Amino acid sequence: KIHVHFLENETFTIGGVQFLGATFWTDFELIGVRDQSIEAAKRLMADYRMISGCTPERTIERHQESRSWLANELAKPVSAARVVVNTITQALGLELTVEGEPANAAFGSALGPEFLAQTHLWIHGHTHTSFDYQECGCRVVCNPRGYLRRGGYFENANFNQGLLLSVDALA
Repeated sequence: KIHVHFLENETFTIGGVQFLGATFWTDFELIGVRDQSIEAAKRLMADYRMISGCTPERTIERHQESRSWLANELAKPVSAARVVVNTITQALGLELTVEGEPANAAFGSALGPEFLAQTHLWIHGHTHTSFDYQECGCRVVCNPRGYLRRGGYFENANFNQGLLLSVDALA
């Protein structure tokens, strides 16, 4: 039997491990040109053209809701391992899709140590590049396969289909 828990600004504890889940979206502030980033995202991302009701303004609202919720949750004391799972986070070593492209801000939001220092493991997606690094005592992992390209290959050659993360060793 498989149990799935969809977490949107919610916390769920399994075996003493606290999972905090949020989509997190983006605030378009990652590279400091918010208005240009919004316009570029509208032009380049199918989400804003194809999904009814999906707008950068709504994305920002959802980001602010998730960010506030997560800050409040992380301020609470925890005695076990804490794992954050979300779609969009700034990977500190983020390799931007196209250097200088304002649309890059649609793929992440800057988070300070007040978020990472309160977390043991942070798992995120939305980039198409793999990451696995430590920041403020938190392990940050992103292991995306990426898009299937013509020719039958996936764009992220560093995707690790066998990646298994052990939570019991975190606390």
